[in-house]
Amino acid sequence: MKPFAKNTERECFALRMFRMPVSDDKIQQAYRVRIIIFLVCVVLTITVLSTVYQAGQTLDSLGVVEHDRDQWQRPSDILQALELREGSVVADIGCGAGYFALKLSPPVGKSGEVLAADIQRLPLISCESERCCETNTTYT
Repeated sequence: MKPFAKNTERECFALRMFRMPVSDDKIQQAYRVRIIIFLVCVVLTITVLSTVYQAGQTLDSLGVVEHDRDQWQRPSDILQALELREGSVVADIGCGAGYFALKLSPPVGKSGEVLAADIQRLPLISCESERCCETNTTYT
């Protein structure tokens, strides 16, 4: 058994046929294109990671803000004063981003309803998209 098998005549012809000389300019151009593609991918990756990091930081700060708001607005006291029961219908007028609408939803239960209204449309759109699991809340 030979350590290196010789190419057959047909294989040699195919190798000669498809081996084309490539100029140094074309090789350099190909490397430039690869480098540019690589750099674009690096920039896109950094941009995506930065955006994800900023979103996480925003969510953390919103959690702190909501905790602070719970301290000074005492929503549990307000909900207790409203004497909400299963099946109640309650309206949150000027709901903004839905802070109280979200807190009103569990006490009225699935048979109750929370009507959240605001004159600004943008906060309501975000409420509807983020809190779609609250089936008893209607945003208008």
